[in-house]
Amino acid sequence: SAQDGAFTKPTLDATQPPTDEFANRLAGAQPPGPFQTWSLESLDEAAHKPLCFFGWGLMRMLPVWAATLQWPSQASEHDPGISFLELYIHFIMSTGHRIPINTGTPKRPHYVLYHDHPGAKAVPRTYNVEILDWIFCVDIYKRLMDRPLFPFATSSEVPSMRYFWGTKKLAGVVVRPYLPDYEPFLEHMQYFRCDTRTKHRPGLHRIPDIPCLSGVQRVDFEGDTTENLQRAKTAWMKRCSRLIRLKKKEAVL
Repeated sequence: SAQDGAFTKPTLDATQPPTDEFANRLAGAQPPGPFQTWSLESLDEAAHKPLCFFGWGLMRMLPVWAATLQWPSQASEHDPGISFLELYIHFIMSTGHRIPINTGTPKRPHYVLYHDHPGAKAVPRTYNVEILDWIFCVDIYKRLMDRPLFPFATSSEVPSMRYFWGTKKLAGVVVRPYLPDYEPFLEHMQYFRCDTRTKHRPGLHRIPDIPCLSGVQRVDFEGDTTENLQRAKTAWMKRCSRLIRLKKKEAVL
């Protein structure tokens, strides 16, 4: 639970096998208060749905989920931040939604919904690809709403995964929020735990299936078909190209 004070900076001893020190670290991984609220507006279905090539069902749940996170009013001493991986795992278990699968190529993507793809588990999709798409998804919300999904800055390296899981630093938000449903979150994150003796990282190749929290049912949108995702992708690219042309024109003027 959250307590007044600061994070206790953990130490890693690679010469020793993993022990209950992991559990002790994680018990103190929730940030100290006081907390601030971060207001977020919902996406507009008429204006934004045609641009959501990751699926309207997923995108409309972004601000709903993000509003459940509680953020400290300022960074604490030794604040480990939170990686985009941790945020993504928490989003999946809280909403049941997951980034669609690209069955095409990076240059010619072909997105299909993860839960509707019969061979989803067989599609080769690395951890890095899925997390990059998740970061892009977060950025799309910021571009559409002109407001970031999280109240603090992001960084290409935050130490949370090293502090709590023994892996390398990953991209994320520089301040760690208070996460609801923390215990089931920790259970899912055990997959990404690193053995400090061998530096083995079993979870960095593929993100496994993450079940929803008890009582949570994924809310799908029937219009999230492969064809509509492709149309949204095209519409988004046209929008970006138009904005780039406008900026170049403004720069000339």
